[in-house]
Amino acid sequence: MDEDNNNEKDKGASPSEKDNLKELSLEEILDLSLMDNDFFVFAAEKRQDFVDVLIKPALNYLGIIDYKIVSVASEVNYSNLKSHGVRIDCLVKLQSGEYILIEIQNGHPERMPLKRIRYEQSSLDTRHLKQGEPYDELPDIISLIYTTEPLEGLDTGNTLNDLAAVDLKSGQIASDFGIRVLIVNGKYKTEEDQAFSDVIEDLQKHHPDNVKNPVMKEIHNAVKKTEKGKSMLSDYIEERYGGKIRKLEEQHLKDEKEIKEDKERIQKLEKLLKDNGIKYD
Repeated sequence: MDEDNNNEKDKGASPSEKDNLKELSLEEILDLSLMDNDFFVFAAEKRQDFVDVLIKPALNYLGIIDYKIVSVASEVNYSNLKSHGVRIDCLVKLQSGEYILIEIQNGHPERMPLKRIRYEQSSLDTRHLKQGEPYDELPDIISLIYTTEPLEGLDTGNTLNDLAAVDLKSGQIASDFGIRVLIVNGKYKTEEDQAFSDVIEDLQKHHPDNVKNPVMKEIHNAVKKTEKGKSMLSDYIEERYGGKIRKLEEQHLKDEKEIKEDKERIQKLEKLLKDNGIKYD
């Protein structure tokens, strides 16, 4: 089918209309692009070859040609009682030891400040260095951000922003620092970053016929053109949000029960004090 004939189908809902996906109909869900969090996480969980499509341009750009993925985890939460929690869309570990933090940002660039990326990397660091281990044991970390709009302070007109620890005097990259941040901006298309442009363009497509990458096209077709795929995505969305809602309901019931028990304890204490002639304010 001619791509121009699919333009209306490929517009999709705006990011603001997708902020609360559990309220969307099945038809609207199937109109999502892979830049939408639900569809992205679903694909990353089911298809390692999809994750490989995302990281290959970045690794090749960094000179890592021969690599092997040993694990993929989606929606990784790092939190504890004393610190701010953070959730990473996809965490990839390579056989050579590097970790790749993948984030997608569909609009709302203010939600992905650069200090959030720094915090994500440091959260991973604190979980991979045990007491007594040397700092050299820290893994190298690559943050890979796919965004539809330039992140704040980085509207350079380029598809790729490459951030690293650099000696400002000599311009030399401190490679032993072990961190790199690659930000792929879908607003611009620069020739030298064609491999990244191809990925971000397909991530933003809503209609399967307009997707060029064979893996992403297959994911769209499997989900949107088969009853099994529609059912799988529908069940996934329902379970994802239904599980969250059930947890909130359970917490609410628990809170109500505790409040009731507290009131009963206070009433018993008041009666005990009164029966013993003890005055209280």
